[in-house]
Amino acid sequence: MLLGENGAGKTTLLRIAAGLDRADSGRVIVGGAALSGLRGRPIRTQGIAVVSQHFSLVPTMTVAENIALARRGTIRRFSPSRAAPEAIEAAQRTGLAIDPDARVNGLSAASQQRVELVKAIATDPRIIMLDEPTAVLDPPDAEKLFAWLRRFVSGGGTAVVITHRLREAMTYGDSITVLRRGRIARITDASVPSETEVVTAMVGEVPVFRVSTPSRSAGPAAASAPVVLSAAGVTVTRAGIATLRDVTLEVRRGEMVGVAGFEGAGQADLLRLFTGMVTPSRGVVVAPEHVGFIPEHRHRDAMIGEMSLRENFRLRDAGDLRGVIDWRETDARTRNAIVTFDIPASDVHAAAATLSGGNQQRLVLARELDGDPPAIIAENPTRGLDVRGARIVHDRLREGCTRGAAVLWYSSNAEELIEFSDRVVACHRGTLREVAPTLPAIAAAMVAAE
Repeated sequence: MLLGENGAGKTTLLRIAAGLDRADSGRVIVGGAALSGLRGRPIRTQGIAVVSQHFSLVPTMTVAENIALARRGTIRRFSPSRAAPEAIEAAQRTGLAIDPDARVNGLSAASQQRVELVKAIATDPRIIMLDEPTAVLDPPDAEKLFAWLRRFVSGGGTAVVITHRLREAMTYGDSITVLRRGRIARITDASVPSETEVVTAMVGEVPVFRVSTPSRSAGPAAASAPVVLSAAGVTVTRAGIATLRDVTLEVRRGEMVGVAGFEGAGQADLLRLFTGMVTPSRGVVVAPEHVGFIPEHRHRDAMIGEMSLRENFRLRDAGDLRGVIDWRETDARTRNAIVTFDIPASDVHAAAATLSGGNQQRLVLARELDGDPPAIIAENPTRGLDVRGARIVHDRLREGCTRGAAVLWYSSNAEELIEFSDRVVACHRGTLREVAPTLPAIAAAMVAAE
């Protein structure tokens, strides 16, 4: 397991070790041989498979075609009749569900993550390197992945996993390596250190953990507070299938409502209802004109990596902008965001792609919270963030509540929802109901058990 803060060098080290990037000095030795100069398909000839944090799928291709693309050799021809069965066979090894005929550009982030994992497994690697593989997976899929990894390692394979989830690292890992500012801060057996010791190695200081009871009802929300977001009898239909069915929900000023649900349960459409990105086929949706939206898939839905930080910051409500942009004001706001959200950027003119994934997420969060919007919609907002980054997100969302914003957010981590939400609602097959903020109650509601 490889741990470290956002920007510590974890992804860079993985890409160098996989032969995808070239180091300025030193060597990478695999099986006694140097890996210098190997890129793309040649690294697969060395038995190395890489699953990056940022998806490397071809959006217009089907799932089966993407998996076949990874398996192709120098003389092997693509066989449409063989592609789907081979994809299914690779998926069955892990128990991860895929639809071989689905086009990638129509898949959720979690579905794309499963495709990336199956694609890597299909190459029959002897070394597999995974960068935040469970960031968007439901707990059952994460367990299936680690069960497969344990079988893979027991059979003689080697796995390197980057993760920000400490319990995951200490539960499933054999050893932990911590990076801090590009250097190894600690190497230890996964069963030896405490979580506090690991975080201290990551950030260079003893962490201050939340020791109080969950922060429910910390904001000014009350039964008398005005409703900011509401859905009444809402149904959403896609291709003849109802993704939301007769949903009713209210989120009041100063209230933070958490949404739980397995992938495909309807939570994605529920959040997008209030942004105007999804139109109901029946029912009434009320939301303010300006809504801060932090999507799960930041590269596809929230930012443009080739553009500068200030240009990405200006993307907020870009469709409504008219006239000449005041770049001085934009630069000042971007600089303020860099300081406030602890984003390690040299200049507002730096390309967003130069930031680590976690720091890109902070940039999106800073932009969407800029100006104190009356409503904030967040979808897995701590995805790919380290301990410090996740704490910043939680604090900023709670501060938004304190200033009067209505916050509706989804997390694939039920414990996170319990700790930071005033109320929790659970999605199941397009239906929605409020549940007690406990793990058993949330789990039962997500599978519609009484």
